[in-house]
Amino acid sequence: MDLSQVGMFGSSLGGATAAQAMLEDRRIRAGVNMDGTFFGNVVTAGLNRPFLLMGSDPEASESEADETWDQIWGRLRSPRYWLQLDGSGHLSFTDFQVLLAQVGTSPEDMRPLLGTIDGQRSIAVQRAYIQAFFDRHLRNRDGRLLSGPSARYPEMRFLP
Repeated sequence: MDLSQVGMFGSSLGGATAAQAMLEDRRIRAGVNMDGTFFGNVVTAGLNRPFLLMGSDPEASESEADETWDQIWGRLRSPRYWLQLDGSGHLSFTDFQVLLAQVGTSPEDMRPLLGTIDGQRSIAVQRAYIQAFFDRHLRNRDGRLLSGPSARYPEMRFLP
């Protein structure tokens, strides 16, 4: 294990924790917040290492725009990315997106928190972008997906 190439990611509270942990621990060289509201002094201090915001689609679920993302965006002083997974909801970044379907939960019942995106597709898109992010910023590889919209993953929208 190469401890000089540490990255951290999480969804919801875990994603917010990744940002705060990066502020407090310089060994974490890159981070990802998947639809989490930021908290703590990282909101005002910002970060000077690569960070990826991957959020849900407010139009596809009961998710709302998060004002802490706007607050921190201008304080991210290294490579930064703000992506939105079209058709997703807040819980699309968890195992619920596939588990609830397996137990027979109807799409109508899942929509408020999971949006309309297919769970398996959601996972595939998320994995591709998170891998590209860490490949670029921890492994010195291309990370081409981060350069802009992709025909292969049209569900991922680049914001600001």
